[in-house]
Amino acid sequence: MAELLSLQKEIQVLKREYVHAHRQAEETRKEENDAAVVIQSWFRGCKVRSYISHLLEKAIIIQRIWRGFRARAHFRQMVKTAYFIMKMNFYEAMAVKVR
Repeated sequence: MAELLSLQKEIQVLKREYVHAHRQAEETRKEENDAAVVIQSWFRGCKVRSYISHLLEKAIIIQRIWRGFRARAHFRQMVKTAYFIMKMNFYEAMAVKVR
């Protein structure tokens, strides 16, 4: 009988040890998982910030090209207008000389 009681106590101790070990393993897994989540979120944040920086650089290049194109078109139009005015002034001056 005493042997049965000692076996039951030993079983209870083993159960407690098993539960304790299982709890500790679960806590360790949770800590590792939380650490992995922090590292992954940091890495993804770095990637996103890098991509946004890349997009910003490309947007600046597109804006620079577009503004240059528009400025050259505006300058061409100004030159055409100035040339037309000079030509008309010359024709008027020649018409005055002919009369």
